[in-house]
Amino acid sequence: MGYVVAGFAQLLRRFAQCARHRAIAADRTFSVLYGYIYEEGEVMKGPSRSKRRFGVSMLLVGALVATSCGGDDDDDTSSATAVDTSATGETGDAPSADGGVLTFGNHSSLTNLDPDLATVGNDNEWLFPAYDRLVHLTPNGDFIPGLAESWELSEDGLTLTFHLRDGVVFHDGSSFTSDVAVTNLERSINLEGSINASALSAIASVEAVDDLTVQFNLTEPAASLIGILSDKPGIMISGQALADGVDLSSEAVGAGMFTLDSYRAGDRGNFVKFQDYWDPDSVLLDELVMVELTDNAARVNALRDGQIDAARIYPDGVAAAEGDGIVVESGPTLEVWYIPFRLVEGEPWTDDRVREALTYALDKQGILDVVSGGSGTVVSQMFPPNYFAASPNTEDDARPYDPDRARELLAEAGYPDGFSLRVGDPGYPVFAQAVQASWAEVGVDLEIIPQESSELVDNWFDGSFDMFAGPWSGRPDPNVTNDFLYSADSTFMNYVGYDVPGINELLAESEAASGEERTELLWELADEANAVAFNIPVFAPDYMLAYEDDVQGLDIYTTVKQEFRGVSVG
Repeated sequence: MGYVVAGFAQLLRRFAQCARHRAIAADRTFSVLYGYIYEEGEVMKGPSRSKRRFGVSMLLVGALVATSCGGDDDDDTSSATAVDTSATGETGDAPSADGGVLTFGNHSSLTNLDPDLATVGNDNEWLFPAYDRLVHLTPNGDFIPGLAESWELSEDGLTLTFHLRDGVVFHDGSSFTSDVAVTNLERSINLEGSINASALSAIASVEAVDDLTVQFNLTEPAASLIGILSDKPGIMISGQALADGVDLSSEAVGAGMFTLDSYRAGDRGNFVKFQDYWDPDSVLLDELVMVELTDNAARVNALRDGQIDAARIYPDGVAAAEGDGIVVESGPTLEVWYIPFRLVEGEPWTDDRVREALTYALDKQGILDVVSGGSGTVVSQMFPPNYFAASPNTEDDARPYDPDRARELLAEAGYPDGFSLRVGDPGYPVFAQAVQASWAEVGVDLEIIPQESSELVDNWFDGSFDMFAGPWSGRPDPNVTNDFLYSADSTFMNYVGYDVPGINELLAESEAASGEERTELLWELADEANAVAFNIPVFAPDYMLAYEDDVQGLDIYTTVKQEFRGVSVG
């Protein structure tokens, strides 16, 4: 889909105005308010989601090029490619009637089957069925026992002890012990290219106290470590598979609820119930089929035609998805759509004034209306409003749309005629095009470079583009986000080591604190990042989950990653 840049921003604002006065404003009940309540040990509470059959016809992104607001725009998904779901597995065994087979349309590609080399947050949806973690999450984001039954922290905050669950076996029949846990953690820390190494940097050593006790010796207090171990760094791989040198990029050998029966990159993974899983009550499905469907229209078509049972959908697909037998739920998560930059010295956007100007040049509400149908909220920090780590000192739209102010700042920074930069787009063209059109108004030329999602991170590291525009999925602890995005020692988004004085110190202080003290330090950190426009948070969308009404137990997770615990079909 190509847009003519000239005049596009005016059309964007016209579309946004029409949308707000039509379908979106007409049925705002589906847009759940962010009502989190933070208490010790909890992430978010309050009105978490709504369940209803949607009767609102959402406006299409195609309306951006319309010259008027007359008439209804129906979601035409007829041209989207259908998906072959004829084979739900290759085991040859017919599933029992207990939990059925769930075919889930995943909106994201898997970057790597190896948990230490899988580079994006949404990889977790592909990994968690086969791999279990030390700590589990509730849909609301609370930490609960997983492969570890309990844990305790020493008074000085430098020793964390985990007591492991007895009797856990991996899919290859080998046992889970403290020695296996130590081997896994050392691999995550030391493996070349490990995406998990940075998150585990506070660990000086890990030792097996006895067969079921693991002790973490820390170089400094790490309040985020429990949350970190509920994510990819907490995944446990079979010790036997590691010893045998199994190619984990093509084979999964975990202790999760399902064994990975087969996987075809770019297509699907077939997962079969693991009969020896330690928590049998959570595994109700006989089989889980994960189908890669990165196009929203294709997911909607597949759901509507009965080729898949459930999927995350975007607002412009709600009208087409609604119908007999389909339920759509909406709820808040920790996902934020944003624009991070490679802050390499000498580039125009390394100047704080330039990033401020680019923020003022964005019509965030118009972009939210276009990309997410108005479902969500404009933000100026990397957490949704009322999440405990979101600073009350930073307004939701701290730098409101003001092209004139943007031009002034660009001139002050020495770029009165603008400049050019490149954005890597792994499948969010409407978002990238909306940003492109807004910045064109102030003389900034944005080149959109399409990316395969599996190659996005590698291309980010080698400098193939200057910025990204898309979603940051939620993390179990706010400092995982802060470390990846802002730390001068980051091995991920800020891998170039751009250093804003005070941020690394606030990270360390907030890792050593707890309760209200920690919350206030997190607020201060968010304020510092906003003060220099480290990146540009744009909006926090509502998450929409669509599924057949015979699917039971699906939840909306605040971290935006389904876990399929307690899910059944029919």
